[in-house]
Amino acid sequence: DLWQAEQSHSALESAGMRVRRREDLTAGIVRTWEICQERARAAAIAVRLLPRAAREFVEGIDIILDAYRSGDLTYTVLVAANGVA
Repeated sequence: DLWQAEQSHSALESAGMRVRRREDLTAGIVRTWEICQERARAAAIAVRLLPRAAREFVEGIDIILDAYRSGDLTYTVLVAANGVA
């Protein structure tokens, strides 16, 4: 399972870290997955020649993109440091 940003935040604090910055980068990540989707579609013939694991990954791009667009999946960066400085 993937953790929500809040779970990661809590885990860092429980480990004695202090979260200094939190940034949701989901909007930028969506565009990255859109590019992946476009390129995978353009290379559909070549994708068929890839090993099964790679083909399954490519087949999952639409699901990943839908999850980001719906908000079910987010991309958050947490910056933490030891102590209270």
